[in-house]
Amino acid sequence: MKAPVPQLYMTLMQEAHSILCDAGREGLRLHYRNGDVEHVTPQIRADGHVAITIGLERDWPPYIQGLIDRGAIQTQ
Repeated sequence: MKAPVPQLYMTLMQEAHSILCDAGREGLRLHYRNGDVEHVTPQIRADGHVAITIGLERDWPPYIQGLIDRGAIQTQ
């Protein structure tokens, strides 16, 4: 029986997901129901990637250490 794989879930708003998935050179335009349009530049997308990376670098090690401490996973 294989040991369970550690998982860390992240919640993203639909808007953030759209921004992070965009690969356009000019960015993307988000159209809102109230008629507003927002131009999301590639720099804003890059800033989002950095924020997620920082969060994972901060949260993942203590999460894994907690699993190790509880015996949920073992290291060799």
